[in-house]
Amino acid sequence: MQKVLPRLHGSRRKLEPILIDIARFCVSLDLPPSGDVAAQQFDPADVLQSDPVLPVSFDKVRRMTLSVRANQFASFTE
Repeated sequence: MQKVLPRLHGSRRKLEPILIDIARFCVSLDLPPSGDVAAQQFDPADVLQSDPVLPVSFDKVRRMTLSVRANQFASFTE
């Protein structure tokens, strides 16, 4: 969390796809190709079926995703 997430900040258009990819990685430590239909439907704000592999990072990404959707901008420092 300390290496990547503090560098993230910006508008919803720029940041939301990145947050979704990072959240997906936190859940399974695997990144499917960006054209994958299941990958496009992943939403960090939804309830997960299983616990994330990186729960602290996933929780932070989830909060940032909710913030960027509400405010149209997000930053690591809330």
